[in-house]
Amino acid sequence: MESQSEQRPVGVSPFGEIRRLVLGLADVQFSEMLTPRLLPTIYGLGIVFAALLTLYRIAMGFRESWGQGVAWLVIVGPATFLAVVGALRIGLEFMLAIFRVVVHVERLDEIAHRIHGQTEEIAEDLPRIQFWRAFSRLRRTDSSGARVVSAGPAVPPGRPDPADRRDC
Repeated sequence: MESQSEQRPVGVSPFGEIRRLVLGLADVQFSEMLTPRLLPTIYGLGIVFAALLTLYRIAMGFRESWGQGVAWLVIVGPATFLAVVGALRIGLEFMLAIFRVVVHVERLDEIAHRIHGQTEEIAEDLPRIQFWRAFSRLRRTDSSGARVVSAGPAVPPGRPDPADRRDC
């Protein structure tokens, strides 16, 4: 497992990270996503909140009765703490996954814009393969006047026939 100092780039102090967070909060252009960097802080505060909530409920349980306090201390309190922390973790991981998808979609968009002109040039140089015309010779009509492709189902009158496709 990596420690906090191993995750940080070399030469960046914790105060530098705090400074970047504060400057990120002041970024009114939203040029950089701040939320993914805040997730560890949000998770830490959530754990503290879950612990305080659990301790408060244990104290209230003892205030009501000795049995209810013991139940909260032994069973309900730890289960509540784990449920709150687990739900928080799942929610934050879901949020992080959404941000990662956004980053990957932005990269794909940049790549698509870069190669846009190149693909048009390649498509112009390729010859068109017109394989539908071979099927048009096999076309016939049945007794109701519907067109039938020899190996396929009847095509009702007025409907486009796949054998008539000329754009390929």
